[in-house]
Amino acid sequence: MPGPKIDLAYVLTLPPEKAVAHFRRKGRRVSGDWHSMWKEAHATAFTVANCAKLDVLRDLQLGIRKMLREGRNERWFAETLEPLLRQKGWWGDREEVNPRTGEVMRVRQGSAWRLGLIARQNVQSAVNAGAWQEQFDNREDEPFLRYVSMDDARTRPAHRALHGRIFPFDDPFWQTHYPPNGWNCRCNVEGVSPARLRRNGWQAESSDGKMTTREITIRDRRTSEETIRTVTGYQYDKDNIFWTDAGFDYNPGAVSLADGILRERIRGLKDPALYEQARQAVNNSTARQEGFAAVVAQWQRDKAVRKRTAILGLMGWQELTIARAKGADAGGVIVFSDDRLRHAGRDVHHARGTAVPDAVHPQLAAIFARPEAVHWDAEHGNLIYVFPDPEAGWCRIMPVNLPGTDRRQQKKLGRHDGVASFYRVRRNELFNGRKLQKIR
Repeated sequence: MPGPKIDLAYVLTLPPEKAVAHFRRKGRRVSGDWHSMWKEAHATAFTVANCAKLDVLRDLQLGIRKMLREGRNERWFAETLEPLLRQKGWWGDREEVNPRTGEVMRVRQGSAWRLGLIARQNVQSAVNAGAWQEQFDNREDEPFLRYVSMDDARTRPAHRALHGRIFPFDDPFWQTHYPPNGWNCRCNVEGVSPARLRRNGWQAESSDGKMTTREITIRDRRTSEETIRTVTGYQYDKDNIFWTDAGFDYNPGAVSLADGILRERIRGLKDPALYEQARQAVNNSTARQEGFAAVVAQWQRDKAVRKRTAILGLMGWQELTIARAKGADAGGVIVFSDDRLRHAGRDVHHARGTAVPDAVHPQLAAIFARPEAVHWDAEHGNLIYVFPDPEAGWCRIMPVNLPGTDRRQQKKLGRHDGVASFYRVRRNELFNGRKLQKIR
């Protein structure tokens, strides 16, 4: 049974480039089941469950872009893509063996219904991400956001219960419940000015004390492996909680926007207090940490080096100002890259005992938020973040290389504010070959 059709006219209420730009910024990654790319990983990568061919993903992605750019509908998408997908063998069912149990199962590849789902979900996500960016730009004039459901026979009761509810733009509610909030969700959000709020007699509410979480078990159909995930809910009255569908409790526009504007806006922040507020919000975001973990775990699975990066977090104001004073063109945003991941796993590091376990790397965003010390290394012109290690007499360090004014050095490092690596050293060797000035 075909799902509800997205109202593409909604796209036309926005500058088209906002929605298109969000989708274009997404990379392409192959994945197994839908949950293998969790939450924010979907905001920065286009994926289709069980699609193992990058050229097929490219066809799907380009089709979505054209839908957004030209206002095409789902029927056009299906009719255009079906011949291409059939030609490439991504159509109908196929048999696949469960690597754990040996069970033979049927896996759905392409179908008209599935193409419709792909179109609806990705267009809706891109459109709402574009809307968030518009609302971010207009937040001074419209500092409130109002949740709007379609309010028809196909609207789920929980989604209808949020219709008309208004929260300040910076309320945590929008970080987890900005639509789409599930498969085939058609809800959207509109900005509200203080004058409109008064004119309509509306009241803004706060999510303070009403946000809650629960753990759910996700089962991979291919391997039967079970993974525990955390989902966020909003208690909208004393008896009811609105839970998003699994994997939807994040704001794709905020993630995409954050990655795009961090370098711009952070560099422009001159007030130490404001900068530190931004740093705390980014570094301590559990949703962002989960998104980072999903991205790095995917790198570990595919083992390829494609110069991909994921934002690790923001350096503190103290190290930022010191780095700039030393001549580094630091912007404050630190990234981890797939080539650094490959480097960390080299046999020589394992032989020396300096390698950290593979399971640690997806957790680097969470680890980075809590260093025990930060130093400036005058010998190498970089920052050294120090973290505890479970083994007595050892610590873990993260040297962060910063681009200076040398253009060749910037080209070598890439267009990043810093590229981090991570490994172990003995504490009594921390100062060997380094001239460390403690910052905090």
